[in-house]
Amino acid sequence: MKPIAAISSISLRRVSRHLLAGALALGAAGCSLLPSNEPVVRYELPVSTVPSVASQPLSMTVAVATPMAGQALNSDRIVVMPEGNELSAYKGARWSDSAPIILRQRQMLALRESGLVQMVVPAGTGLRPDVLLGGDLSAFQVRYEHGEPVVQVVLDAALIRASNAQPLGVKRFTISQPVQGKQVPEVVQAYGQAVHTLNTQIIEWMAPLLQAYASSTADRGAK
Repeated sequence: MKPIAAISSISLRRVSRHLLAGALALGAAGCSLLPSNEPVVRYELPVSTVPSVASQPLSMTVAVATPMAGQALNSDRIVVMPEGNELSAYKGARWSDSAPIILRQRQMLALRESGLVQMVVPAGTGLRPDVLLGGDLSAFQVRYEHGEPVVQVVLDAALIRASNAQPLGVKRFTISQPVQGKQVPEVVQAYGQAVHTLNTQIIEWMAPLLQAYASSTADRGAK
């Protein structure tokens, strides 16, 4: 995985505008593919503990926004691409909430467990953060590769100064996690592993950016 070489000004402005407005908490809209009388099992995304990355947290608040996503992903359906570009969903199975909201919740939990900063809050709560984390979720589905299911997660993350909407960094994260089996519980476990890997990589990327930002803020305050 490599950082994005460049992000268009239009895309970055779009992310920044939504972050600062606190409007990234998108609803779980979308049409159901399931008959109304078919029983549905709802799944929580498995949680894995993220190791601490700092002996002492940085004195700052990070707000985490719900990632933007297209209609197919902005729902509680467990999306699968059985062949080619065909989009479908696992019958009788749903997430506990929409995929972007679940991802935001896991990002917040991972950041808190990492001990990187003093406070982690959801964007748009009224608290004034130092930095905002958000982005675009372009993949959160199972794709079949050579007949085998693989969970794919692609997130274009943006870390932005809350004071002036200037980016501290942007990066594309692409995760592929093979599924050990083809049943829904096995698919859910693979999603949990993929999101754990994603959050670990995000925190490793954020750490030096936030440390540099904290140092620069301290230097300006000392002058």
